[in-house]
Amino acid sequence: GFAVDTAFDGEEGDFKARSAEYDAVILDLMLPKVDGLTLLQRWRRDGLKTHVLVLTARGGI
Repeated sequence: GFAVDTAFDGEEGDFKARSAEYDAVILDLMLPKVDGLTLLQRWRRDGLKTHVLVLTARGGI
C-alpha cells in the first residue's frame, strides 16, 4: 500500500519533505507562503533527491 501526506502551503511542504523520506512528491507551483518552484530549487540545492511531479494551473513556466 501507499501512505499519503498533504501540505497546504510551501512552508509545511518544505518541513515535511525534510522530515521524512518520500518516494515521490506531487508539487503545485502555486502554493501559498513559498511557491513550488522555489521549494524545488531549495531541495535540489540542498541535495534532496526525491522524485518530483510538478503540477501547475499557470499558462506557462
